[in-house]
Amino acid sequence: MLSHAIISIISSFFVLIVYIVLMNSHTMKQGPNSVSQAKMLKLQNRQGESIAVNLNVDRYCDLGKVMAVPIKIDDNGIPMIDIHLGEPAQVISVALDTASCDLVVSGSDCESCGNKLGKYNSEMSISNKVLDKCTTVTYGTQSDGGCWVEDTVSVVGKCIESCADVLKTEDLDLVRFPNVQFLVSKQRNESPFAEGLPKSDYSVFGLCHSSEIPIPVMRQVLAKMDLKFTLIIGIRQKWFVLGRIPKMCTIMYPLESVYHPEFYMVKCPAIQLGKKSLKLAPKKIIIDSGSNFMFVPSLMLSEMKNHKTLGKDTINLQFENFTLNIPPSSYVQDGVPLIHNYETTEDSIILGSLLLTNTAIEFDMKTRNLKIGILS
Repeated sequence: MLSHAIISIISSFFVLIVYIVLMNSHTMKQGPNSVSQAKMLKLQNRQGESIAVNLNVDRYCDLGKVMAVPIKIDDNGIPMIDIHLGEPAQVISVALDTASCDLVVSGSDCESCGNKLGKYNSEMSISNKVLDKCTTVTYGTQSDGGCWVEDTVSVVGKCIESCADVLKTEDLDLVRFPNVQFLVSKQRNESPFAEGLPKSDYSVFGLCHSSEIPIPVMRQVLAKMDLKFTLIIGIRQKWFVLGRIPKMCTIMYPLESVYHPEFYMVKCPAIQLGKKSLKLAPKKIIIDSGSNFMFVPSLMLSEMKNHKTLGKDTINLQFENFTLNIPPSSYVQDGVPLIHNYETTEDSIILGSLLLTNTAIEFDMKTRNLKIGILS
């Protein structure tokens, strides 16, 4: 009787082992289910504590709400969001950049891409499709050469319907956008203009308004959101909003746009440093999502320094319908103004959106227009 009991126990144990192996094999092929994936996804709050993500893959935001994705700032002042590529999800940190029109992610075989923030391996995703197209994409201070793939792109954020909603990071959901086409980099090259700047160790989530083929990633993602997105530059938390912010958040002032094939450019009739008008300031400003710097022509920077109050006075951007103030607390870091000179054939200023503390900037990819508002 004892021997029969031992044999029965061994047989049951063997069946259990086989079941576990088969289930693990199924999970590796199919990816984790919603419950297990929900436990895998984490987000850190401002205190560095991990917050469990509530996974709701079958719904988007209810009517009247928009999806807001929390922005984190890297050591070089670059605004980043986490995206989840493929199934099972591979978490990749990407820079938000209006100088690029495409989602460009580092491939697992790209030795020149850096590796701190994750690399995408298409072979690990069961939902990926490799496309018969390779190219080189240039943006900012770098260019990436690689091939296009199609896969699921997911973001972790929250549905908001009022400005009060963006003060908290609870109730985060993951929303999937299937069949998005993007570039997987096999080679990254730094531009000569990047000399002296931090080397790029990140992938890029392009926000440009181009209508090229393949369709830019943001046009794919925002197809049902009127092709609008918003940056909320709050004091405590910054958000990337898929759509426009709720109407009752703040008054949004439309800026007069200037046509540019790549960037978002607006007219700015006058600029002051304190109470002094800058005579050498260009009349056009490129609003750049990708930094907390302001790049100005050399002659303008010399004029600002000659006033002896750079870093002490507020910079006032005087648009046609309102004045936007940039206090020293926004454009000075560790006692050094975040303003650099650059030589260009264009008579314009490049204004990093992160300098515009406590503001909301709405970008329209269809009309290339911009609106800006001050958060209360």
